[in-house]
Amino acid sequence: MHFTVAWGVVLGLGCVLAASGIYTLATKRLPRPLSGKRTQYEPRRHGLGQLFMGLFSVFLTLSNMVMGSSHALSLALIFLAIGCTVAGSWFLLSAMTYRRAP
Repeated sequence: MHFTVAWGVVLGLGCVLAASGIYTLATKRLPRPLSGKRTQYEPRRHGLGQLFMGLFSVFLTLSNMVMGSSHALSLALIFLAIGCTVAGSWFLLSAMTYRRAP
């Protein structure tokens, strides 16, 4: 297993994103920069989207780490990463609701 700095960065960013999703799910509050005037976010779906996107980067990094030892496991992790991307994108897009102009 050959560990590079890029894998560590991607894994770290994925863990930060997953932790942010867990925080959003636990507190039901969104971070401050997301509170805009035109778009309103549903915290539960947004938190799930962040969690799935964080899992995407974790699964992708793990897939690269086990590539040399088990090709079948690496392929399964890649499919899990793709599934997490699709689910995360759907949750993030469905979390946005637009407000009417006053």
